[in-house]
Amino acid sequence: MADKLSPHLEIGRKAVVPRRLNCTASGANILVAVAAGQRIKVYRATLSVNADITGEVKLLIGATEVGGVYNPKSGGQYLLMSATPDYEIGADGDDLIVNLPSETLVTVNAVYELIG
Repeated sequence: MADKLSPHLEIGRKAVVPRRLNCTASGANILVAVAAGQRIKVYRATLSVNADITGEVKLLIGATEVGGVYNPKSGGQYLLMSATPDYEIGADGDDLIVNLPSETLVTVNAVYELIG
């Protein structure tokens, strides 16, 4: 479930609202499900972890890796990707996914918009 945070980024005179996304499962976790006919534009994503993680945490749009971090530590804030004012854009229906090497609570704060 996405929590809506205060708008703090304006792109092309449009306020883009960051979202707080949580997940805990090992493997691929869909953060944002994108419907057919839509595409996701991701401007920035940061990671917070509840416990130390051994291995790589990856951020993907569909099957394309757009960011990641190795061995994040509890309490740390990690920049998974930042393309502002540019963005990473997915193909039609590509979901925003975080891939975890183990079962650990993580929070991803993502600035994105759905288009189409």
